Amino acid sequence: MKNSPSVFFLSAQTSSGFVSFAPSLTGNQPLLLQLYCGRDADAFAALSQDPLLEDATELYLSPFHSGQAGFSSRDGTTVLVGSELSTLPADLPAELVELHIGATPPHLTPTQREKLLSLHRQMIRQKERHIRYLSAAASLLGENRRLAECHLDREKLKRFADRFCQKYLPPRKSTPGNESFRFLSAEKEEGHFLEETARKLAPRLTVLEDEFGAVSTGLMAQIRGEGLRRGYDAISCFCPVKGVGIPEHLFFPQAGIGLLTSNSFHAPQRRGEPRIRAARFLAPATLRPYRQRMRFNRKAARELLFQGRQVFAELLCLQEERDALVSSSRK
Repeated sequence: MKNSPSVFFLSAQTSSGFVSFAPSLTGNQPLLLQLYCGRDADAFAALSQDPLLEDATELYLSPFHSGQAGFSSRDGTTVLVGSELSTLPADLPAELVELHIGATPPHLTPTQREKLLSLHRQMIRQKERHIRYLSAAASLLGENRRLAECHLDREKLKRFADRFCQKYLPPRKSTPGNESFRFLSAEKEEGHFLEETARKLAPRLTVLEDEFGAVSTGLMAQIRGEGLRRGYDAISCFCPVKGVGIPEHLFFPQAGIGLLTSNSFHAPQRRGEPRIRAARFLAPATLRPYRQRMRFNRKAARELLFQGRQVFAELLCLQEERDALVSSSRK
């Protein structure tokens, strides 16, 4: 595919359930929909051979548990990538949902249909289990963030945010910029972080090393608000474990700058970017009595996420069994 497309997780399973930013991409555009079967690699292969997308500059692929529903935008058209019986969010355009329903195999025997429905119900239960693991991990990490927030030097944080905006975000226009939302990471059979996309979005990156999340939450909120006020468009990227709220990664493409949060759950590789240590904004002496509890929370959260990924692997096995059943019904 030409122009080295940027790739996002447009939808993701989060600690608060399935979240999709698909409507923000489609908007009021006329829809041209195509359905592809298979998982991520198959969907990419199909798209890369599609002459319709030869000149695509952005590809939004959304790996989700039962069929990777994704969208690609080119010249006012929208293309769906997915597979049969994918769980799609309820607020998608009616044409898309109709196409999705119409893709259900029509020539199943009663035994095959019952087996298909059984697999579908098992997949739903596995998704619910996965959400429970994510939400439990989010609760533990949220406690760490709240403890750290109690010992945060907010004045120092605000002064840093002001200096950052003065240096990188001079006033651009009188009207506020627009904000779009994406995911750069996803919790699948292993953790995924789309680092290459981050580097394509902004040539100048600053990496904030923040294990607890309190500093990145405060800093991103201040810089995001000020950047939008100064007329810059922003891309806010959320963490699936924490859910949708304050972005964990933030980009201003018009200024060519971005901020990444680095921690043990997604650590960008070192490539010479400026790095900010969150400890400079925290009071280590007053935080010290809570360190043991915070270490325990982090270790327990890591174990919960591992268990969640095991559930996801089981879910993929169910998906493969379902896809094999659908394929055999076509022969």
